[in-house]
Amino acid sequence: MDSGSFRAGNCDFCSWYKRQNGKKVKWCLANDADYIKMTLHFRTVYWTLNIFDPEIFGVDYNTVTKEDSPAISRKYAVGYTFGVDIDKEHGTDIHAPEVKTAVEDMAQYFSDRLRDYVSNSVYCLYSGGGIYVMVHHKVFDQFYDRFKNDPKEPWDKMAKVLGDAFDCLVGHMENEFFKLHTQYM
Repeated sequence: MDSGSFRAGNCDFCSWYKRQNGKKVKWCLANDADYIKMTLHFRTVYWTLNIFDPEIFGVDYNTVTKEDSPAISRKYAVGYTFGVDIDKEHGTDIHAPEVKTAVEDMAQYFSDRLRDYVSNSVYCLYSGGGIYVMVHHKVFDQFYDRFKNDPKEPWDKMAKVLGDAFDCLVGHMENEFFKLHTQYM
């Protein structure tokens, strides 16, 4: 939770949505009932990089098409944690020594590069199959403050621009890493 805004959650083998009073709504990690149910019944809890205005947890996704869902999420986003998921490939455990070394080296590279810009805001987390390198959501407050309520700039478009810029940055840094570490190609 951050200033009355929340992350959505997901668990092993369940979706980002639950059924509530006939509606299909997002799981809210700041909602005690949702959090307790998730942690009592599932081994792993996932959370969104987006931090949402609480109004999103009332949106009935029965009425939202799959194509419109990303735009709805961007519309209600009030913060974003930049994250890089580093692993060998989907479903591959990183405990094999050569895979573990490559994943750790890439995570170190990404975190070092990002710390050049935001030295106190980069965090690394291990998952079962890799490492997440994350930049704290507060780093992007100026972007959100500038564009979230600007009537001249469509917020959905500006949030997409930010996400696309992150994707480009990750691709650029990944290419740089493999040029420096050809042994992992």
